[in-house]
Amino acid sequence: MYASRPLVIIIVCFALALILGGGLVWPEYRSLKAAQVEISQKEANLKTEKDYFAKVENLSAELENNKSEMAKIDSALPKSPSVPDFLNFLQDASSQSGLVLLSLGSATVSSDPGKTVKETRLSFQVAGSYAAFKNFLSVLEKSARIINVEAISFSSPRDPKGNFIFNLTIMTNSY
Repeated sequence: MYASRPLVIIIVCFALALILGGGLVWPEYRSLKAAQVEISQKEANLKTEKDYFAKVENLSAELENNKSEMAKIDSALPKSPSVPDFLNFLQDASSQSGLVLLSLGSATVSSDPGKTVKETRLSFQVAGSYAAFKNFLSVLEKSARIINVEAISFSSPRDPKGNFIFNLTIMTNSY
């Protein structure tokens, strides 16, 4: 009996050590596994962010390479509805086409509350030949700035040169 008693004590101590050890180690093991899962999620997020910033950097370099095209877009849609600049453009375009800018009507700038794009409408009168007027419309069409001709009316020639008087209403956008 004395020989089995130390064996029982050893087995009981071993079982007690396993139970206590398992009870103490198991929560730490679970927290280690949770930390590993969290680390893998953070690594995935970090990789996604690195990919995103690499794409942004590539797009920035591409925009830098295409500055001339961006300047064209800026001229097509200027940041402010500068009516004097636009009137200067119309004066130049009409004289370049062989027309005379007779008068300017109303110039209105309007924008919808929900939109960032502003519309500028302008009414004016030009005089000249029909061929010069077609030339003028071609200049407006080829302009980098987006110009919509909303209304055209004209009267028959009254002078011996055969010049028409054209009334136009045009619209352009800015943001």
